[in-house]
Amino acid sequence: MGVVLGRLPEGGEPTARIQVPQGTSPGFLGALADLMHASISAVRKTGRPAHSQVRAFVYDRGVYDLTLLTSTSVPRLQLGPKTYYNCIESEFHIRNRATRSETGFRLTYATDGPLAEVPVRIVYRPRWWFEAELTLEAWQ
Repeated sequence: MGVVLGRLPEGGEPTARIQVPQGTSPGFLGALADLMHASISAVRKTGRPAHSQVRAFVYDRGVYDLTLLTSTSVPRLQLGPKTYYNCIESEFHIRNRATRSETGFRLTYATDGPLAEVPVRIVYRPRWWFEAELTLEAWQ
């Protein structure tokens, strides 16, 4: 470890420190994984996906809330030539606690098999006139 630290350049900006609530995820992907896992666990226990859950996460010296608003079971999803079974489609919402700015996206992810908890489709619509859709196509 000392060798690596010795190679870092001297100077630069000082490290910023912020207060974060207990249980805050260290990043967006960790918070998202927690919420997807909770939704899938709910399906296994109750037959219905979870919704209305919030996880805080840290990004760029700020604390954000990631909210799982609603979830719907998708028994069969056709994306081009690929068919995915036993998925959940969830609506998520992100809010910056400091600026109160908000954005949302939809995520569809598998509940079981080798793709369990892996997103197969992401839909992001930052403006009414622009929507981006990403789909998993490389899976064999």
